Amino acid sequence: MRRYTAEFRESMLKKVFTRPDDVSISQIALEANMPNETLFGWIKKSRRGGINMKKEKYTNELRFQFCVAYFSLPEHERGEYLRSNGLYSYELDNWKKEFINNQFTPDPNKNDQANKKIIKELQKELRRKEKALAETATLLTLKKKYQEIFEDEE
Repeated sequence: MRRYTAEFRESMLKKVFTRPDDVSISQIALEANMPNETLFGWIKKSRRGGINMKKEKYTNELRFQFCVAYFSLPEHERGEYLRSNGLYSYELDNWKKEFINNQFTPDPNKNDQANKKIIKELQKELRRKEKALAETATLLTLKKKYQEIFEDEE
């Protein structure tokens, strides 16, 4: 089974979604020397939201601005807007649903430094507690052995 990179998959999906009407998906797959089924599977996943192309590049604020601008345009101008911004209508539909259902993902890289600092502190505290627990276990073991030794002598 042949593996494809994420960049290749994204470029193929971009070709499919921006192809002229007279070009079939099978022709695109044939040009790329790949099975039709693979490309159709990627398309199906992308429409269900399984492949999140470029989603992580946009903040929630920017996604919201794209949605507001797109859905306020007349139907005949929406295609041009999508092409000029390198977006797909299914992406904007998914983003709209996420905003309506309050299921949008947190902005990438936001609070990254704060999260890293908290994780580092928690890891440090965990190591300290593990050492203390190991020391306590050792002391308990030594105490039992000490009692066993001196009980035998009496």
